Amino acid sequence: MANFSERTAKALGAEVMNKLATLHFCVVGCGGTGANFAELLVRSGATRITLIDGDIVDESNLNRVSAFAWDGVGLDKVEVLKARLDEIRPGMAIRTLPSSFREREDILDDPLGQPVRDAVHDSDVVFVGTDTNTSRLAIEKLHKCRRRGMILSCGILVDRENGVFEFECNWSPQTPPERAEEEGYGPGDASFASIIVEATSVAFTMLISHLTCPESNFISYLRRYDATFQPVETLVNGTTNCNTPSY
Repeated sequence: MANFSERTAKALGAEVMNKLATLHFCVVGCGGTGANFAELLVRSGATRITLIDGDIVDESNLNRVSAFAWDGVGLDKVEVLKARLDEIRPGMAIRTLPSSFREREDILDDPLGQPVRDAVHDSDVVFVGTDTNTSRLAIEKLHKCRRRGMILSCGILVDRENGVFEFECNWSPQTPPERAEEEGYGPGDASFASIIVEATSVAFTMLISHLTCPESNFISYLRRYDATFQPVETLVNGTTNCNTPSY
């Protein structure tokens, strides 16, 4: 493994590589953005990661998550993802918690959620890739009592009916309470590989930016496509007009 991070070290420098190797990262939500972000962490030199997700791999995940394949369908997402990460770089300290971050108001009185809360509370960097705003709010609330912890949030929104798709990445997002009851990111979890990869890459670049310079002004990013989002069948049937803007 001596040459595993050789080229990465040339690009990032010894100080950033040391931070990646020693910080405790917690990935909450191991779907499209979370699983891909965890893989970027491992490929870049991170060694301490906690994976949190209560869902199993579904066929619908295969369109956007490189860590998942047909042999993982029906298994816990966190265990399938851990196996993938172990294949990339054996010997890391990867902890899996096949449980969802609890969103109820009585969260602190729920003993079943204690390991999950502890993992989020005790980590140095939390990556939030959950679909609902309520869970994001709960994580932000839990982390407010810490002074050194960092929260990086990344979400995808695809609204096919209105012809809009976007993604956003934020440090310490502080979701407005009025958004708590909204559906969150992606009606019906609509998403596809290229926008997931692009959003995750931006989020990881933001992480590297802050590890390189803690005073970095790169604290949020929003990429929005307002052009007409043509359904695939419309393009295939040739019913679209030639003036459709490109993006």
